Amino acid sequence: MNSYQNKNVIFKRIQADLKNKCLIVYYDSISEQKQQIFTNCKQIIKINKPANKNLNIEKIARKILRKSHVIPYIHYYELVGQLIELDRKCSITPASYDSLPLSTYNFLSFNLSSDVIEHLDSIIPISIISIKDLDSYIEFLYEELDDKIKGAYLILKSLSQVDCMIENLCKNDTLLCALSRVFREDGKKSLELSICIACIFGHFSKYSDFHFAITNYKVDIKLEYKIHQKGIVSILGKLLERNNQELLLIVILFLKKLSVFIEDKIQIKELSIYKNLTPLLYLDNELLIINTLKLLYNLMIDRDIRLYLVRSGIVPKLISFFLKDHYTSVIVSIFYLISCETKFIPIFKQNEQMIDLLMEKIFINIDYKPIIIRLLTNLAINEDLASMMVINNKNKNRFHELINSAIVDNNIHLYQLCRNITCHQNDNIKFDSTTINSLFEMIKQSNNNMLLEIQIECLAILTNLAPVIDIGHWIRLLEKYSFIDFIKNYRITDKKTKQSEFLSYLLNMVAKAIITSSPSSNNDTELVNYLIDHQWIDHLLNIINLNQENDQIISNAIYCLYVLIKQIDNDQKIVELCQNNKLTDYLIELMYDKNYRIKTLCNFTLDLLADNCDSEQANNLAKRICSEKFNAHNNKWLSMVRAQSSSSESNNLLEDMFIYPDLFLKMDVLCDDDSNSETFSDENVN
Repeated sequence: MNSYQNKNVIFKRIQADLKNKCLIVYYDSISEQKQQIFTNCKQIIKINKPANKNLNIEKIARKILRKSHVIPYIHYYELVGQLIELDRKCSITPASYDSLPLSTYNFLSFNLSSDVIEHLDSIIPISIISIKDLDSYIEFLYEELDDKIKGAYLILKSLSQVDCMIENLCKNDTLLCALSRVFREDGKKSLELSICIACIFGHFSKYSDFHFAITNYKVDIKLEYKIHQKGIVSILGKLLERNNQELLLIVILFLKKLSVFIEDKIQIKELSIYKNLTPLLYLDNELLIINTLKLLYNLMIDRDIRLYLVRSGIVPKLISFFLKDHYTSVIVSIFYLISCETKFIPIFKQNEQMIDLLMEKIFINIDYKPIIIRLLTNLAINEDLASMMVINNKNKNRFHELINSAIVDNNIHLYQLCRNITCHQNDNIKFDSTTINSLFEMIKQSNNNMLLEIQIECLAILTNLAPVIDIGHWIRLLEKYSFIDFIKNYRITDKKTKQSEFLSYLLNMVAKAIITSSPSSNNDTELVNYLIDHQWIDHLLNIINLNQENDQIISNAIYCLYVLIKQIDNDQKIVELCQNNKLTDYLIELMYDKNYRIKTLCNFTLDLLADNCDSEQANNLAKRICSEKFNAHNNKWLSMVRAQSSSSESNNLLEDMFIYPDLFLKMDVLCDDDSNSETFSDENVN
């Protein structure tokens, strides 16, 4: 899409110049002072024959729109239509007409197979039909039915001529009114007449000059509701049983339009019309297949339809289409919908070639690149698929290239893909120190709403990579980027942003790095000692104090304390921690918190301190911890008793009923003055 349109330009029309093999854009230009208008200005667009035989018309049209600031995007389909006209007459591309986009269906070549049309073909040579005789053709529309069919047939055939200037026809009110009247009044009387006029309007619909005639209807929700009430969906569903491929194509186009509206989609689902679409994918008609795929995409947004189609075995057929370029974009969109169901993700493990092609397309600038990245992000949840993404058939490690591309493009979706790939224990993931440094530099940048999301993904990636990053490298990174000071001075200025989430991920990353320095993993405790020497515990307590209302930050800070204390193997440092009254006071206070995670982590951390106490002072701390834990446990039970005692009287009676089965019996006797005590004898009760 072109990024802007020149405000001093008034677009008029596009015309294909068959003689010079180019497009001519007519427009009016307004001077910068807006004092003078230059009319009938031209922009000539020359189109060279491409070397790539697979290049299609839509790509050429989008490229023209990007480079030309005269053509508004609303005239995209008119541009595509003129390119096709130029292609047919001058062969600017070698692609066949059947492979051209849906919006440019050739209504002029529609197969009008009937005895009436065949008779007209035999008696009227195509050579004598001319657009110059249009007025005489229109006169046939005012005669009897047979003459009306003949007139509509002649008008349709005359449209295919080169000298037929479409912009002149849009100003011919006599033609448009006559066609509309005959189609409305006599369309049901003759199938040939209605097909000819429908093809004429279908051909007109490719040009924006005619859009004014249908603008009031195509956006009218009332008309769409009226179509729905007429039961058109059920009629179209029955037509899918026919064998005529041109009829099937029109039905699919109609259903695709209707599938945008929820009422029609529900009816398609209720009538199980979607079950009849899969056989159409096996026909030898590219235009029909691609539109069926687009219809399937609209329908598969519904989860029930998506589950049925996947279980019916549609995925292998879709994978075979994926290997063909002109189906790729819509197939990728369908695959993305399927990948939203986690249980169907393993299906994609059967075709490693498809994963390789998807990964290759990430590094190519294509229109549907974002949806490919989202698809791969979902697939990367599976460990085997994530491994396929990292290593290709040539044993080339893609992860380094992938994460560098994310850093260069600043693409959050690529970061999310890297995050999902790194969440598995994959030995094939390789990276260098430059990549890690780049991630740290991204984290240290100034925070803004857009950058925060990327910084969070960088922290998640580093957290996943923590087990494979050397401890010495961690210390060098913390020193190089002054990370302890960065966390110490970090403040949450706006609670509506993701700053609190960023700080939580930051603490989680440090905790994961501490865990990898465990003595059981054959690593020394150099990182633990480094953090303690730099007052890391005091910084964590300060974070807890500043963010008392944020449970997520507090729980991650306490978890960081827990793993740090657990990894300490120096008795002297443990004694120092036991003597830290501030640490103990914070943990004991948070032990009474309502948040279960915070409460549990405080209990575990206090247990660690109590178990490692050896000195007399430390033993006193252990006794204090045990006493506080008992008080916390006792308070919990007392609150439960109070809650039970404050319950309603009816609930107490309901509980007493199970203790004293005869309680309600006695109450009935006391309350019912007219009742006889014999009524409640043991025999009656039993």
